[in-house]
Amino acid sequence: RGEEEDAETLIELSGRLSFYGGQRYALLDAWERHPEWMRSLEAHLLQLCRHPAHQEPSGYYGLSHHAELLREAYRRSHSLAEREALCREVGPQQGWPYEDLISAYQDQGQWVQALAWADDGLAKLPPQSVYRLMLEEARGSALLRLDRPAEALATLQSLFERKRDVSVYLTLRTAAQATGDWAQLYPQLTAAVERQVLTEIANRTSGFTSGSLMATALLGYAYLLEGQIERAVAWAVRPDIPVGWNDDDLTSTVALGLLHMGLAAARATPNDVLREALSGAPRLVREQGGLLDATAVTMPPNPFFDGAVRTYERLLTRAVDGRKRESYAVAGSYARVIGAIRKLQGRGSEFDAYYPFSKPMPACQPSRMSCAAPLRGQGTSASVEGSLTNDQALPTRTSARKSGT
Repeated sequence: RGEEEDAETLIELSGRLSFYGGQRYALLDAWERHPEWMRSLEAHLLQLCRHPAHQEPSGYYGLSHHAELLREAYRRSHSLAEREALCREVGPQQGWPYEDLISAYQDQGQWVQALAWADDGLAKLPPQSVYRLMLEEARGSALLRLDRPAEALATLQSLFERKRDVSVYLTLRTAAQATGDWAQLYPQLTAAVERQVLTEIANRTSGFTSGSLMATALLGYAYLLEGQIERAVAWAVRPDIPVGWNDDDLTSTVALGLLHMGLAAARATPNDVLREALSGAPRLVREQGGLLDATAVTMPPNPFFDGAVRTYERLLTRAVDGRKRESYAVAGSYARVIGAIRKLQGRGSEFDAYYPFSKPMPACQPSRMSCAAPLRGQGTSASVEGSLTNDQALPTRTSARKSGT
């Protein structure tokens, strides 16, 4: 009983240290050179994890500290056979042992085992467990790798209705291409995503769910992946779609995706301005840009560049409408990207004509509201306000970053 109380005290102290910003696994770090101590600690942690954890999405705030410690201990020093034993003991009660075991088998390309444990978890986890979506995706991926695309397609198509995620979408796309169903399925999927987003826009009273923001960006990426430039641009510049945050922003995803594809189609090397813009691309473009390139190399570059300019114009207008010094700096950085694209196309004169504020301008008089002409096709809200003076006509990228964009 005394040893159990000591273990409880140590775990409680470790939890406090983690809560207040200390090292989350300090207890494991301190004891890892003492195998007997670690075995005793793991046995106690395992006993605590036999009690069912809360796994439902509503009210789920992550793992308890004792579960975190046991999970990290098994990640550090336990074999796959030992992880299987852990799954049998506390997998249904905790959920995460299935996630870790299946991920390990996926990393090693052992798809038969990954499928078996995904099926085991789906049979034993609570119906509302937050881990079920991961197991369904793992099951679909394993079926595809095992040359069972029809079964993979059925699993992933059902999952995509509940999880609008790029990894699910891309695996579903591969499965449908393997079965010859993609030409029929693609318009159904994109229509369903668009309908979901627009329905939420029409019905919302305040805010916009992060899931729908991710879905808007995913749909823009999906259009680009199929080479549907006009559909991607039309979706990206819709004024009724809320602005996303960083990786979830639709307009930025399409703008940088088109720039990425244009450079691939032209087999061109970006200059410093374009290279810096691409370095800040949303996650979809950063991580899945190679797939976009495979589409782009079969098409001419100018439609991609023209589409990128149109979406960057939308970003620029949005920044100017912020009517703050910081947002004008962001607008200037977008203007520099537009100018670099037009120069790459050999159409720099068009940029000079439509964006007079990209050149040095005389300082504004106090009585004037604006010292630049509106953008092509835009009203006065797209003008660059008086704070864009002679010294601020082309802000640096550093100043743009200070705005958080």
